[in-house]
Amino acid sequence: MATDELRAKIVKYQQEVKEKADSYERTILTIICFDSAVRWDAAVKDYFVGSHFLPCRRLSKVGANGNVTPDVVVQLSEHNGIVGEVKITASTERDFDRAFEQMQNYDQELKGWRTEDEAVGMHDLALLVDDLERTAAKNYFGSKSFERNFTLIACAVQRRAKEVCKIEKYYGAFSDERVEQKLAEPVPVPLEELIGQISAVKFYDTPPPTEYTMNILWMNVFNELKERNGERKDKSLTVECKEITRMLCEKFSFEQQDERQPKIPKEAWVREALDALVSIQYAQKDPVDGNKYYIQSYQKKGDMLAVFSKKRFEALLRGERRSISGKQEHLFEV
Repeated sequence: MATDELRAKIVKYQQEVKEKADSYERTILTIICFDSAVRWDAAVKDYFVGSHFLPCRRLSKVGANGNVTPDVVVQLSEHNGIVGEVKITASTERDFDRAFEQMQNYDQELKGWRTEDEAVGMHDLALLVDDLERTAAKNYFGSKSFERNFTLIACAVQRRAKEVCKIEKYYGAFSDERVEQKLAEPVPVPLEELIGQISAVKFYDTPPPTEYTMNILWMNVFNELKERNGERKDKSLTVECKEITRMLCEKFSFEQQDERQPKIPKEAWVREALDALVSIQYAQKDPVDGNKYYIQSYQKKGDMLAVFSKKRFEALLRGERRSISGKQEHLFEV
């Protein structure tokens, strides 16, 4: 392959990974900001009494087999809740078809709430979309019907005196009068006030691009482990996949309040990232103990997400496919 052609394909892949990573982070930010928009009571400067933030919670279908794990699960009281999805990149009819199928799956009685009988009297449905796609979403869902209250929420990060995430209900209505009144106008959620939570959460229940997880390991976890172990930054580090996964679950995920809150990230995501580091020669895997990896000396310089994307693409071209998932392979077609 010609050098210019290869360079163009690498740049394209790097951009695809960056866009997916950005979308992943925006989804987490949106989940957090939506919860703040609907539950925060400005009069008492606290969240609604008896309310709960339950992102990605496993809810059980009543009268049917199976569970659902919506991005958005907000319990407003013992009698009311909100269930929904964040679709930041949705823009086509195919995207909205998939979103509609998910919303239909939530449009039924669900158990697993934090009440004595795990039920609430009713729950509303909410679909959160990018502000730029609000018209397309409304055109699509305007002809759809649900048994429960259905709302469309437009989301956008905006700069004013301070950076905010605008949460705007522009279609439908909430059954909880407090929330309906709060979202009668767009709600600017100040990011500065939520920065601790936003910066701490790196994963939700959808797997991110492998390079994203590689970057989190490299920029956050490995450096902390070296400092904890009192090791020099230029010395290799021994890590175990299970230990790293536990650390990520505890420090970089939504709080696991009970067994219905998923343990995120999955060990498989972390192992894939570690194996990818092996494939680009930034780590070695123990030949006997498959749980153990030796991370080579490293420095935190520059855009490591771009570095990992480039090197991983090049590794694939060399035939090193050991951790490429089937749904990602199309990104590497040459």
